[in-house]
Amino acid sequence: MAVTRSTAAERDRGPAAALFQPFRWRTMELIALVAASVVILAAIYLTYNGRVAREEETSKPPLNLLSVERREQLIPYLTALPSAAERDFAARKIFERVRDGSSLPNVGALGRIRVPVREIFANRGLTDLHNRAKDITGDRATATLPLLTGAQLSGIKPQFVVRTLNQYRRQLILWSVIFFAGFYAVHVFWTFRRARSSWFVLPAIHLLAGTGLVLMITLRDPLRDTLTFADFIQGAAMGCVAMAGASVIDYRRVAGRLSFVWLIAAFALSIALIIFGSGPTGSDAKVNLLGFQPAELIRILIVLFLAGYFADRWQLLRVLREERVELARVSKWVEVPRLEYLMPVLAGVVVSLAFFFFQRDLGPALLIAALFLSLYAVARDRYLFAAAGFALILAGFVGGYMIGYPRTVSSRVAMWLTPWDNAVRGGEQVVQALWAMASGGIFGEGLGLGTPEIMPAAHTDLILAVLGEEWGLIGVIGVFALYAGLVWFGIRTALRSRSDYSFFLGLGLTLSVALQVALIAGGVLDLLPLSGVVLPFLSYGRTALIVNFAVFGVLVSLSNEAAGTKESERESFHASTRAVAIVLGVFCV
Repeated sequence: MAVTRSTAAERDRGPAAALFQPFRWRTMELIALVAASVVILAAIYLTYNGRVAREEETSKPPLNLLSVERREQLIPYLTALPSAAERDFAARKIFERVRDGSSLPNVGALGRIRVPVREIFANRGLTDLHNRAKDITGDRATATLPLLTGAQLSGIKPQFVVRTLNQYRRQLILWSVIFFAGFYAVHVFWTFRRARSSWFVLPAIHLLAGTGLVLMITLRDPLRDTLTFADFIQGAAMGCVAMAGASVIDYRRVAGRLSFVWLIAAFALSIALIIFGSGPTGSDAKVNLLGFQPAELIRILIVLFLAGYFADRWQLLRVLREERVELARVSKWVEVPRLEYLMPVLAGVVVSLAFFFFQRDLGPALLIAALFLSLYAVARDRYLFAAAGFALILAGFVGGYMIGYPRTVSSRVAMWLTPWDNAVRGGEQVVQALWAMASGGIFGEGLGLGTPEIMPAAHTDLILAVLGEEWGLIGVIGVFALYAGLVWFGIRTALRSRSDYSFFLGLGLTLSVALQVALIAGGVLDLLPLSGVVLPFLSYGRTALIVNFAVFGVLVSLSNEAAGTKESERESFHASTRAVAIVLGVFCV
């Protein structure tokens, strides 16, 4: 018969204590989460006031396009157009666009209004449009022309708005409530699940994502531009769901034996992206597919593949040397592992890199290559081949720059080599980032008081420069401290894992986040070419947000699995993991 032993104090607590135990379990997390929310709310308030203050500085009240009842109302605001006939014609076309119920998410949408060339020639007095239409080649009967040039749109944009300040305030409050609710829902979910991961993980992610939200608010004109913060919050809310779901899966059982399945899935996504993908205007890179960015998913699939492969073969890679006659002489001086254990994983990664070469996307290729070499160095506890691999990668990028292909790689290397003087399209990005960081100084320009909107790609590649301009060095150090805490949590989780698979999965996911931070920070400071990878939780992009939330959901699951164990269980990987962490840490500093 089973005997239950308990103390008198435990018996006195009774079932009521057991009922409320989940709520007490994560008290520290709740306190830190509330503190983080207070900081974010204060930052949102200050940024909102800073942005609104700019609107109040304008002397002439702008016209709300969505409240226009007659086209004559538009004419006095079209002074950037050269003649009365041009203004009357443009007013009629803009009024037609507003009246037909077409959505106008921003004033810039006026730049997408096109008019048939035949209609331009049918109207007298449209001198500017006539001159532009003469340059049209092809069938003029079906050709169209933008109603406004870029200069004209810039001239009239300050004269119009697409929402009132009250509408903007309501949208900001509504979406902010959704943002905060997502994190507290995760906290409640983990409390009832009795999650045993570190209490600071969720508050740290909350602070980082909150910082990203504040930067999205400051980047866009509140009355004229698309509400970027709404899309960002949608990604964060879906990310909270993904993080909660990912935190309850047993990855050893579900994914541990499917290494090559994940690799095949990564290949399939890459092929689909090469065939059907698209990229930003003016770029030959293919990054978008059916409304999402497959590179983020491919990164995770590659980590799943590498985790399974190295977990099964790390001992063989360390112990067995290559004995073929051709390599026997080399193996006397350098410990060459057995090729049958090295070549499959090497070939898989090389093919993945080749796919990214055809996609003409520098960032993911560099990230995956660095990730593979880091995990390989940890698995073998040797660093010569990893260093040689990095040298080959560098040679590959130098070669791509010299032959000018892919164009994205060549242009980004050119921007890196001569940031102050280059003819590359968009080549002023690095200079703008450096000026923004310099103008921020120690304490920053102030929340909502900078001018980050003048930087190209500020919401993606250069989001760190926006942070530096408005928050200063103090803000940048604070954000990097949060990243350091999350990376430390991931490495500690990996070293306390109950299995080799969990170790490599945890370490691979952690390094994938840390390498993103290192690569984009190096690009913004012109230490490395701009790679186009996102800064986790800060950059705009729903796919990247959701995936990075899910990454830490997986790490929380591994942490729960490893609760109660000591790092000594993965002692074989301590030295090599510490070496990789030190190299990464030195670079980040």
